Amino acid sequence: MIKTKGVKMPSLEELRKGRTPEVCKYHDRCGAPLCPLDPSIREFGFIQDDEVCINEEFQNLKFVKMARIIHNKRTVVEGYFTMEDLKKMYDGLKDK
Repeated sequence: MIKTKGVKMPSLEELRKGRTPEVCKYHDRCGAPLCPLDPSIREFGFIQDDEVCINEEFQNLKFVKMARIIHNKRTVVEGYFTMEDLKKMYDGLKDK
């Protein structure tokens, strides 16, 4: 578990519960390169025009939130970002 301001948040592995992207109810219509259910997620990255996970179960994950902010062009950021990069960027926004 990950602690966030006194609230215990399940880790990505705990949320995944051994599931893979193929079992996601949105699998056929989602093109997000950073799928929370993909065990090899750390090998992939995100750019501004990429799709973002649409599964409501994962919308509170920091990297999904930051990817959505970038995708919706609420902040202009160019580059290729890993899941860890997105989490750090989101934490940086919250510190301001």
